[in-house]
Amino acid sequence: MSISKINFFFIFFLIFISCVSPSKKIIQEKQSPDGEKLAVVYEIGGATVSNNRHVSIIELGERIKGKGNIFTLEGVKCDVDWNSDFELIISYSGKVYYRKEELNVVRIICCEEKLNAE
Repeated sequence: MSISKINFFFIFFLIFISCVSPSKKIIQEKQSPDGEKLAVVYEIGGATVSNNRHVSIIELGERIKGKGNIFTLEGVKCDVDWNSDFELIISYSGKVYYRKEELNVVRIICCEEKLNAE
């Protein structure tokens, strides 16, 4: 196989991977009051995937993996705030796809906010 064909296939492969592999964009990070946990709001999107907001609770220093481990929605608003080391509030607007009420010792409270249609 000639060098130009190899280069063509390599470039095609890179373009293909960049189009189909979803990217993660961090929207918000909120550290728990005790400093041990992190609530992360992030968006997963790509050429073939619609933008969804995900929320994960992870240990400090850990990396987010895949979909949200406590909350996933299709929408534009999703904010997190810690009430205490053991209680996280999620304020959102949109269509919820996945929702947990508790993760380990953390209670999750979800508050839907209606967007004004003016």
